[in-house]
Amino acid sequence: MPSSELIYAVDLGSFKFKIACGVLKEKGKVEVIELKEVDSSGILKGILQDPERAKNKLKEPLKQIEVSTGREIDEIMVNIGGSHLEMLFSKGESAVSKASQEVSKEDAERALSSAQNIALGENREILFFYPLGYRADGSELVSDPVGLTARKLEVETLIFTGFSPFVKNIYDLFESLEIEVKEIVPSVLASAEVVLSPEEKDLGVALIEFGARNTQVLVFEEGKPSLFFVIPAGSEHITDDLAVGLALKREVAELIKLEYGRFKSLKAKGKGEIEVGEAKKILFPLKEANRIILARVSQIFKEIYKRLKEENKLKKLPAGIVITGGGAKFKDIEKIANKELKLPVKIGVPQRKVLNLPLEPEYAVIAGLLKLGEESKVEWEEGKEAWWKRVKDWIKNFLPS
Repeated sequence: MPSSELIYAVDLGSFKFKIACGVLKEKGKVEVIELKEVDSSGILKGILQDPERAKNKLKEPLKQIEVSTGREIDEIMVNIGGSHLEMLFSKGESAVSKASQEVSKEDAERALSSAQNIALGENREILFFYPLGYRADGSELVSDPVGLTARKLEVETLIFTGFSPFVKNIYDLFESLEIEVKEIVPSVLASAEVVLSPEEKDLGVALIEFGARNTQVLVFEEGKPSLFFVIPAGSEHITDDLAVGLALKREVAELIKLEYGRFKSLKAKGKGEIEVGEAKKILFPLKEANRIILARVSQIFKEIYKRLKEENKLKKLPAGIVITGGGAKFKDIEKIANKELKLPVKIGVPQRKVLNLPLEPEYAVIAGLLKLGEESKVEWEEGKEAWWKRVKDWIKNFLPS
């Protein structure tokens, strides 16, 4: 199998690392041929803090995939999380150079480079960038301005930025593994690629990536992202709360969360029973455990509601709320979210753009990374301009070092 047909991705989750290899099928589809999962290490608050510990976890599964496919992994798609992530918008413009006033590809590129003249905060860098659309002499937004007639071309762009030291940790990790990082993508943006439909994005929808240590929220309106924010809490905080509230070891609290938080109704009463090791059982009060789980989950959704209200987005989401990520598997989470957010809610799973992958919310990020990798590879191999890759190269050329 030619290496050009393979796509590799790693989901650096706080709870699990997922490593996948996909093969290009018909255009728009990726079939997963290798999927490995290992416990996470080196991640703190959703951020890679210790590349060496992460390397020790990833080395073996990456090697296994290379042996299985008979190919060395040359480049890889990677996600990024954490409350350091920010989304912003920028505009650029250029004068149309031809006497005929016909917009050229070079005019579009100059407008894009102009959009990079923005002041980023200290120690911040651009992670992900793409044009939202162009205006020719103030016209409506169009996706491709080449060939239009205008005197001035404007572009509106979307930019995700991250804290440079955290981004560097990811590059350092894979450099130590002798693998090139193809792209670093915010987790919720990767999930949106395979969880949301074009119709939902057009109508207005909020995607909630309920992770282990943070919860990312991305709002779409008229097909484009309009708001992004991070709540610094996730499903691992429920484990912490249970450990403190029930005076149990954290590993026992994690078992309780997985068993009773995900598979049994939060209205259960009486005594709960959890097996720990061989022939050892621990009893705990179900009512108190349920209260602790419900309190934390409700708090996260209350924070999301507050932000959506502050940004005047609540009435702009006719497609409602889509929840994905590992935290989306909690029993009754749709009811809790519906109560706190006062909007229709559903659980989002990877759609059939990525084949041979479990249709579960915790696989949305890895599926989205593979899909984004496929789109880039197809564009590159067909000789098209891989905008989302090329634009980043332009950014490096035009931003001050």
